[in-house]
Amino acid sequence: MLIRQTQAVDGGLAGYVSGRLALRGSRRGLLDSQMLLVAAHPEVGRALRDHEGVWLDDTVARLLGVPSGMHAAGIPVAVAGETLGLLVMLFEEVEPHDHDNRRLLAAVSAAMGFALLRDRLVRELRAAVSPAPGPPALRAAGGRPPGG
Repeated sequence: MLIRQTQAVDGGLAGYVSGRLALRGSRRGLLDSQMLLVAAHPEVGRALRDHEGVWLDDTVARLLGVPSGMHAAGIPVAVAGETLGLLVMLFEEVEPHDHDNRRLLAAVSAAMGFALLRDRLVRELRAAVSPAPGPPALRAAGGRPPGG
């Protein structure tokens, strides 16, 4: 839906982990999995810090595998001030992000952020309630040997 509404050609989500963006490919397959060190690209770092969408420069676009002749916009995904990733969208032409476009991208970014945060919390809860490793007798005794 987002690709159609914005007239983008393709789009993918790059998760933000330990100062890196990890792109796992894109919806229509124009982008492959890539890693990008944020500190090496101040423009991307500013966009993530300020939660402002930007047109990615040629160097960053090339590192992310943007096909020749295409342009990439980066829209930060953040919730409650925590940066979770960067939505990378491919376009055939660079167009100014008008007011309506920015509102749409901000709404989608927020929804994606809450979905990513929910998924993270579910994973953490599952990890917290999963049984401890070890033989069944140790788990049943709370990790202590029977009779100990």
